[in-house]
Amino acid sequence: MIYMLIGHVLGDFYFQNNKLAKAKKTSLQYVMIHNALYGIGLLMGLLMILVYRKITMVDLYCWVILWILHGVIDTLKYFLGNKNKLTNRWIFIIDQILHIMSILVVTHLLGMTSTHITLKFVLMMLLVGKPGNILLLLFINRYDPTHYSNKPEKSVKGAGMYIGISERLLFIIFLATNNFTGIPVVLSIKAFARYKKVVDEPIFAEYFAIGTFTSLLITLIIYYGITIYL
Repeated sequence: MIYMLIGHVLGDFYFQNNKLAKAKKTSLQYVMIHNALYGIGLLMGLLMILVYRKITMVDLYCWVILWILHGVIDTLKYFLGNKNKLTNRWIFIIDQILHIMSILVVTHLLGMTSTHITLKFVLMMLLVGKPGNILLLLFINRYDPTHYSNKPEKSVKGAGMYIGISERLLFIIFLATNNFTGIPVVLSIKAFARYKKVVDEPIFAEYFAIGTFTSLLITLIIYYGITIYL
């Protein structure tokens, strides 16, 4: 199961850039390109089995079935998404629920239920990276101060994204090692780095707080969700 979840995260997030994600909304050809790349990502997850045992025909059947199901779900999303007035947030959530449910059901039916602590940690680290950043933006983008001000943003492009990913990676490490005191230390350092802007700009202060606590919440859900249920 966990091999396929890792493969899903690789294929659906790390093997897809923003350009391809946008192109999928208007062209079925790009949906097919994405699905081909997804198959490669899913295969990489499958190959991790070799660390623990040999790959069986059941594993290959699972890979093919999930690859096909992913293509079907994304094709349906392409046709139905353009006809419905769902927000990007809900399209993303529904899409991921369908993909994850298909993985859980298929792997359960085929008996692929073994898990390993190391792979759980790998899955956590992958999830708090790019997927965590996308989910965070979907929820807090409406509070972005640049929507309410004409002032140019004085920061390095993409810096906020990498800071957010770095803090979530550190949170996972602290949680995994039971070093809970490390979490407030990271939050304090982050707040200190933005202290002047937080004090001078109340709107940014609210956005900063919402983003920080949402980022922490996403990390906690990912960590305890995987720890308890996988």
